[in-house]
Amino acid sequence: MHLKQRKMRKISIYKQILSIDESGLVSEALDENSKRDFFAIIRPIDQRRYIDYKTARPRRRLIGFSAEMEGREGDFLKIDNDSTIYKINELRRYEKHIEIEMEALID
Repeated sequence: MHLKQRKMRKISIYKQILSIDESGLVSEALDENSKRDFFAIIRPIDQRRYIDYKTARPRRRLIGFSAEMEGREGDFLKIDNDSTIYKINELRRYEKHIEIEMEALID
């Protein structure tokens, strides 16, 4: 895998917070105190293999080169210079890189 440094973008990862109000409604939010930054390359997903027929949300793949990236499925991502919030669907760790499958949340 030979990727160029100039295509890397700054990504911020936030932990997921689940809260329950008095009526029993569960809501999820970003934990602003848990923000961690790393750099990754954004690649499109092969739509023949990864299509979400239920929600039809746009999905992306991140390729990160940080072995210390602290994240798990359900956490949130923000891409630098992009107002969209993404949620991690799948996280695959390899020897030299990490692949993250994510989908855009609809406001």
